[in-house]
Amino acid sequence: MRVLALLSDDDDLFTLEAKAGEMISTRFGQAQLMVLDGSEGGYTAYVYLNLDYWPAGAWLFNLDAQIKGIWGHLQNSRQDAFTAGMLWAEGGQKLNTKDWMEQLADLDDKEACELFKRINASLQICYAQEAWTGIAWLGEAWRKLAQRWTGREVEALIGLADMVAMRPPEDASPSWLPQVAIAAELPSLFTLLAEDYRLVNEKRHPTIRAMRAMASISTAYPAVFGDLLHPAAAAGFRNFAAITAALNLKGFCLIHIHQPC
Repeated sequence: MRVLALLSDDDDLFTLEAKAGEMISTRFGQAQLMVLDGSEGGYTAYVYLNLDYWPAGAWLFNLDAQIKGIWGHLQNSRQDAFTAGMLWAEGGQKLNTKDWMEQLADLDDKEACELFKRINASLQICYAQEAWTGIAWLGEAWRKLAQRWTGREVEALIGLADMVAMRPPEDASPSWLPQVAIAAELPSLFTLLAEDYRLVNEKRHPTIRAMRAMASISTAYPAVFGDLLHPAAAAGFRNFAAITAALNLKGFCLIHIHQPC
C-alpha cells in the first residue's frame, strides 16, 4: 500500500501480510490486513487503519497486491484501479468536503499550485466506479484550484504547463481519457505573450515543445520546418523558395496556402 498526503506530498510505502494477525506500525499510524473466506468462494480482504494519531489532511491509499507470487495493481477487468481516499481533520475526526474546500482558500499560491499538480497527477488514473464514491472530492478540489488561476495563468505558467504534459500511466487502458484537462479549463494559458513561454520547463511533449518555441520562433525559422512545424506550412509564405537559402520567410497567408495571395 502506498499512502500519499496530498497537502504535503509526504508518503509511505508498506506491505501488509495476509496472515500476520496483528497491527504493524507505519509512518503515519498502524495498519492491518485481514483476509476472510468469501460467501461465494474466494476471499474478502479488509484493511484496517488505526486513525487515533493519524495526521490531518487529504489522503490517498493506492493498493497493490501479490497473488501467487506476482505483484500488480488492484484493478477490475477493464483495468480501472481500486483506491481509497480520506479527508481527515485535526482532533481525529472525518473532515467533510465543504470544510476542506474552504481550507483550500487559505493556501498561498505556491502551496495551491503544488497541491493542484498532485491532484492533477492523481486524476490521470482511471479509477473503478466503486472507488469514486470515496474520492469524489478530488474532482471538486481540482475545479476549485483551477478557478483560482483563471485570469492569472501567467503567474502559475510553469506549474500549469507541467500539468499539461502529464499523461495517464503506461498501463492504463488504451481507451481511457482523463476526465479533467488544463487545456479545457484554462484555455487562456495558450494565449499569453510569446516571451512568457521561455519559462516553461522542457519536456518531451508536443505542446510543451511548441510553447518553448514561441519565444524564439521568429528568429529560429526556417530551421523549425521539419522539426516543430510540418514542412507543408512553409508553403504559405510568399517567398517560399527562400527556404532553400535559409532566408527569413515573409508574407504568410493561411487561407490561400496553396495559391498566391
